[in-house]
Amino acid sequence: MVGVKTAPALLVLFIAGCGSAAASSPGADAGNEAGGTDDAGPSDGGGSTDGGATTGTLHIAWTLQLGNGSATDCITANTRNIEVDVKTAAAVPVVSNTYYCVDMGETFTGLAPGTYLVELRLLDDTNSVTATAGAAVSVAAGAVVSATPLTLVLPGP
Repeated sequence: MVGVKTAPALLVLFIAGCGSAAASSPGADAGNEAGGTDDAGPSDGGGSTDGGATTGTLHIAWTLQLGNGSATDCITANTRNIEVDVKTAAAVPVVSNTYYCVDMGETFTGLAPGTYLVELRLLDDTNSVTATAGAAVSVAAGAVVSATPLTLVLPGP
């Protein structure tokens, strides 16, 4: 399941605007999944006075590959979690959290337009980093952009 991460200020406005039913709806993502903390991305509340979007959305997805080039999955590779860091081009942290590897992707909303550096660190069962991947992605206001797929290559055959 792909989670959606929202800046807390935007989430508060959403809950206040929709009442408690939205906060308790089945399948609602309540925050981080595998531990860590959700650091909010820059957000101005998600809109401007003229009705135009002022923030964008970033979707990050990943695939796993063995050293011999064949595809694998998180369960077979014994990699439960993945650390996701999103930083501005000036290396200012926007998101730093740990998610379930099997989700195979995360979506972050409320990002100010600009270039972001995405870093993924795949963790094995002992929480040691077993593979990394990264990319630079430009986010535009009102757009959904993808940093996909980022391939994490595991050591070995």
